Parts: sequence; structure tokens; C-alpha cells
Amino acid sequence: MTNRLGGSVLSICFVGGLASGAIAIAISLVMRSFAGGLFVPELASQTLFSLTPGQFESQAAENFGPLAKYSAFAGAIIINFVLYGLFAILLSKLHRKFPWKGYVGRATLSSLVAYVILLILAISLVTITEARTHTQATSITRVVISLILPQIAFGFTLSSFSERIRRPSKKPVAEKAADTTTEIDYKKRALLRAAIASAVALPILYLGLNRLFLRQEVHLPSPSSPSLLPLQSKSKPPGFEVPD
Repeated sequence: MTNRLGGSVLSICFVGGLASGAIAIAISLVMRSFAGGLFVPELASQTLFSLTPGQFESQAAENFGPLAKYSAFAGAIIINFVLYGLFAILLSKLHRKFPWKGYVGRATLSSLVAYVILLILAISLVTITEARTHTQATSITRVVISLILPQIAFGFTLSSFSERIRRPSKKPVAEKAADTTTEIDYKKRALLRAAIASAVALPILYLGLNRLFLRQEVHLPSPSSPSLLPLQSKSKPPGFEVPD
């Protein structure tokens, strides 16, 4: 019973991390679209392409076109979601060892842990990209500032999922039944909060990603463009100025 309850708590923590991460990613995407902030999945996809051999990258672009870049971008976003879920599991263990009391205490610890880990990850990605491309990918100041608000949102959202469940031990049957009821109520409340957080974040994610993809889309010249019709050049070789 204890193992089952422990696994149930971890699964709820992971779901709560996904929902809280959706809020954080949505805020990060809004900052990227309107304030020029850093978007970690975008940075990760850029790093991936900088590490990809040129021949392989050209072949992928030729075969899949923009889909190759968008697939790497989408994969980085999924990995970012999974990271937030793993953050929640890690934080559930840290909350037992470092019991910061109250909602604000748990939120502060969650925000700090997520911020430090993502800051190290983002700086590593920037360093790798700059070393491979020999150009400045982004400034460290931009990285430091861009990660603050999303991680605060993650911490305070995740803290709402952190409710204490009484673990069953050697108790009378009546108290064990009460523990089971508490577990069911906790699951219902946690899933409801996850649904609310997802309902808020998903429309923002959809609109923000659509805006970002449209901004990054490369508009190829139309077939009627003079650059694609060299036979219609205005300059003619000497001796051919007159049609006859």
C-alpha cells in the first residue's frame, strides 16, 4: 500500500510539473515574441544544428525542407516539458529534506532549483553554439534575465500541487480508509489544477509558437521573380543589342 501510494505521489508530481512547466514555457514564449527574451527550446535547436555536420544538415534540409528545423524545435520543446516534470519529482524529495514551510516557501525553493538548473543548461548551450559557429549566440545577461519570470511562475504553480498525504502505517482500519479517501481527493484536486493550468497555457503556446514559426519561415522568391529568370536579363552581350 505504501509503495503504491508513493508511486501515485510521484506520478502526480510529474503531472504537476508538466502543467507548471506549460505555464513557464508559455510565459517564456511570450517574452521571446514581444520582448526579445531567450527561449530555451529555440536555443537548444540552434545548438543541435551547430553540432550537426554540414553535409548531413544539407541533406536533411533538402529532403525535409523547413520540417527538419521545426522537428528539432518541437523535440526541444517536448524535452523541456519532460525536464519540468523531472524537476517536480526532484523537488518533492527536496521538500522532505528541506521543509520550507508554507506555500511561499515551497514556491521559492521550486523556483530557485528550476532557475539554477536551466541557467546552467542555457549557458552551456550558448557556450557550445558560440564555440561551433565562432559568433556570439546571445549575451549572458539576456540568459540570466530571461529565465527569472518563467521559473517564478513554475515555482508558484507547482507549489499549489504540493499537498501533504498521510502515509499509511500501522493504523486501525477506519484510519486506513480515511487515508485512502484523502489520496483520492488529492488526486482529484491535483488533476483539476493540472487541467486549469493546461487550459491557460495551451492557447498561449499555440499562438506563440505559430507566431515564432511564421517569423522564422524563409520566404522563397516566386517563380516569376527576375532572379529566377536569367534569360530576361536587361544587359545583352556586345553585338546583340539589335534583334536582327
